Amino acid sequence: VDEWKSSSSGGMFDLLAAYVAERKGYIVGAAYNSNMEVHHEVAEKKDEIKRFKGSKYVQSEIGKVYGQVKDLLRQDKYVLFTGTPCQVEGLKCYLHNLDQNKLITCDIICSAVPSPRAFHDYISFLQTKYAKRVIHLNMKDKTEGWPFAKSRVYFENGESLYDTIDADLWINLWATELINRPCCEKCRFTNYNRPGDVTIGDCWPVYHKKDKFSHPNGISQLMINSEKGERVFEEIKTRMTIMPITKEYSWQSKLEYPIRNNSLSESFWTDYEELGFLKVVKKYGVYSPLNYKKKKYKRMLKHLLSVVYHILVKK
Repeated sequence: VDEWKSSSSGGMFDLLAAYVAERKGYIVGAAYNSNMEVHHEVAEKKDEIKRFKGSKYVQSEIGKVYGQVKDLLRQDKYVLFTGTPCQVEGLKCYLHNLDQNKLITCDIICSAVPSPRAFHDYISFLQTKYAKRVIHLNMKDKTEGWPFAKSRVYFENGESLYDTIDADLWINLWATELINRPCCEKCRFTNYNRPGDVTIGDCWPVYHKKDKFSHPNGISQLMINSEKGERVFEEIKTRMTIMPITKEYSWQSKLEYPIRNNSLSESFWTDYEELGFLKVVKKYGVYSPLNYKKKKYKRMLKHLLSVVYHILVKK
């Protein structure tokens, strides 16, 4: 249950990672480094793998990871690579004709890739305002349940920031689609033709359809895209509760067409150069106490309605 609660949705990554770890393999995923930059790492130990858990709405730096994966495969090691679809496709192209029998690839249902520069400036803003070093950011803290996840900022002194305008600033900025990479508007992976052996993401349909399978701890959507993915699934399926769904049921906009960037994105970045992070997010209404309160009250109402639903319908 603890592993489930600490995951962004249903904990599917944990099961995939365990499958490879049990075979003395290596897991590759996105983690924060000491400077709160998101980059891909290779890990073997369980404590290291935990750093890959959780959604990170920032572009991840691949660095030398592709080369490390190639070396591990040449040593006949199992490797699980997790990342955005374009990162998975990039790895497969890099490996080319190398034997990939022990490589398991997992892509995520992606919502476009936000700017690492803006994220760096956000972290700097927090550290300057609170005079404390940020050591972690949980972008989907499920304290109030999966559908109503908010951000929690962790400081070096053990304190955390939760359910405040500052803690939620990054996720609210991401939601405006002002800071996505321009090329994400032409993404060719926003469909069911996936590059990974498996695809994982939030199974929002169970919540939106008020399905009885929904749970406040979150539900993962798993798509099996290859024979290798099918073999892995057969090995781990006894460790999960499964509800088979149709393609129609699983529909999400991110599986049909790319996300369109905000029409004000270009002017936002022009103003960013002149004004800097804090002034520009204020100008575009992202950092607004009034707007934040309105969103908070709406979220509280939705949460209350959801609680009533679970009491009345899911007895």
